[in-house]
Amino acid sequence: MSVGLLFFIAAYFRFSFEYFCRNDQKKEKKEKKASIFSALKERTIAINFKGSYQWSRLKTLSKIEISNVIKDVYFRSILLGGLVFLVLDFWIGNTIYSVASQPVTSILMEYKGFDYNIFVFIILVFFTGETLHRDKSTGYATINDTFPVKYDVIIGSKFLGMAFICLILTTLPILIGLVIQTLKGYFDYNLSTYLIDSYLITLPDYLQMVMLVFAVHLVVNNKFAGHAASIGLWLVLIVLRNFAGLNFNLFFFSYKPDFTWSEMNGLGHFGEPLFWFNIYWTFFGIFLILFFAIFFSRGTENGFKNRLKAAKKKLLSPSTVV
Repeated sequence: MSVGLLFFIAAYFRFSFEYFCRNDQKKEKKEKKASIFSALKERTIAINFKGSYQWSRLKTLSKIEISNVIKDVYFRSILLGGLVFLVLDFWIGNTIYSVASQPVTSILMEYKGFDYNIFVFIILVFFTGETLHRDKSTGYATINDTFPVKYDVIIGSKFLGMAFICLILTTLPILIGLVIQTLKGYFDYNLSTYLIDSYLITLPDYLQMVMLVFAVHLVVNNKFAGHAASIGLWLVLIVLRNFAGLNFNLFFFSYKPDFTWSEMNGLGHFGEPLFWFNIYWTFFGIFLILFFAIFFSRGTENGFKNRLKAAKKKLLSPSTVV
C-alpha cells in the first residue's frame, strides 16, 4: 500500500491537466496523420512476384525440403543401416579361395551395388512420397494455395530436395571407400573411378528412380497408395526383366547395358553406351515430371475428377503450352 501511495503522489504532481487539455496538440496529431496518409497516397507501391522472388522462394523451399529429410529420424536410421552393410561389404571385399584381394577401387564400386542399394531404394521411394505429400500430412495444404508461389516452384523445390539427397547417397560410398582403403594400407585410390562411377553412372540412376516415383505420386495423390504403386511398378520391371527374359533396355525405364570396371582400361567400350542411355532415361524422367505435374494439387483437393478437370485446364493454358 505504501508503494502504491508513493506512485499515486508522484503521478499527481507529475500530471499536467493544462497539457492534457490542449487543443493544438490534438490538431498537430491530426495534421501529422493527414500528412502520412497523403504521402502514402502519392507513393505507388509496386509488388512483383516474378523473377527474383520466385528464384529466392525456390532456394528457400529447397533448403526446407532438404532439412526435413535430413532431420527425419527414419531417414537417419535407414541410412545408418545402409552404411553398416556398406562398410562390411567394403571391408570383406572379394575373396578367392578364402584369400582376400586388394581393396582396389573397381571392386569397391562393384560391391557398392549390393546391400547398400537396397537401403537407397527404400530411402528414395519412401521419402520422395513423403516430400511430395508433406504439405497435406502437416496441414499446410489448407493455406498453401493462398501464397504467390508458382506451381513449378513448389514442385521444383521438392524435386531439388530429393536430388540433393541423391547427391549425398552417392558421395558417402566415396568417403567410406577411401577410409577403408587407407585402413587396409592401400593408397592407390584411383579417384577417377570413384568420381565417374558415383556421379556419372550412379547419380543418374538415383535421379531417374526419384523421377519415376515422383510421377507416380503426382498421379495417385495419396501417400500410401503411391508407395505401393511405386514399389509394385519396380517389381513388375524386375520380374519382366529377370524372369520373363525381356532385356531390351530401351523398354525398361532406367535400365542400361551391363558394364565392368577394369583397373587397366577403366570402362573401356562400356563408357559410350552408358553415357547415352543415362541421357536418354534422364530426359524421359524429366518429361514424366513435367507432364504429370498438371495433376499436382497444392491445396486440400484430393478427388481425381476435380484434379483431372484442373489438369485439362493447365494443359491448355497459355503458360503451360509456352
